[in-house]
Amino acid sequence: GGFADYLVAINEADLEDFYSNSGYQALYQSGVPIEYLEQLNDAGYLGDEFSYSAVIGLYNSDVPVEYINGLNAINLLDEFSYSAIIGLYNSGVSMEYLNSMNEAGYLDEFSYSALIGLYNTDVPIDYLDGMNDAGYLDEFSYSAIIGLYNSDVTIDYLNDMQSSGLMDEFSYSGLIGLYNGDVPTGYIQDLKSGGYLDTFSYSAIIGMYNADVTVDYINGLNERNLLENLSYSDIIRMYNTDN
Repeated sequence: GGFADYLVAINEADLEDFYSNSGYQALYQSGVPIEYLEQLNDAGYLGDEFSYSAVIGLYNSDVPVEYINGLNAINLLDEFSYSAIIGLYNSGVSMEYLNSMNEAGYLDEFSYSALIGLYNTDVPIDYLDGMNDAGYLDEFSYSAIIGLYNSDVTIDYLNDMQSSGLMDEFSYSGLIGLYNGDVPTGYIQDLKSGGYLDTFSYSAIIGMYNADVTVDYINGLNERNLLENLSYSDIIRMYNTDN
């Protein structure tokens, strides 16, 4: 009974030549039914395409053979490991999306977890195109790209920051904050010229700009050696007192 019966069924289905005896034992112990193996075999996936551990993973993650067929139909089956296929399937990533990303040349740019993230946060391919054309895909992680897109940060803004030499001064969350705080690049450049970017966090810069604190005022405090003992909220309060 048990495993012996499973092997008999394997033989009867002409599936005995793909894996070792221990491979079939693992399939049996993982509860992979003969029907699933037959479906995979009919599509030509047993053996070379998927190891027995891949088959176990796919089956236990409920990946239907139709999904694998879909990847195969658009010539993407060899692009992904079986764990990637499981991740893509369980995250609901559509064939249409994968096909579009492939045609745009982004499958080599992003890991499968990045693809899942971009897909689930609705980052459009034309935003990626804009990032790519401007040379930012290597600058930013996929989570940074998601953050920038979902915060409505435009490629034009990133270009302004880049051409002003300010892009590398801030994390992507800093860029998002400055963009949404409407801080003009000129103000940030003036702070940089004064050597203040190490002194102030991006939230400090947003706060001071929105409180109308001028860089000249900050220069005045610096000349009197007052800056290092003041928080940015102190500076805002002093500015409002003096003006």
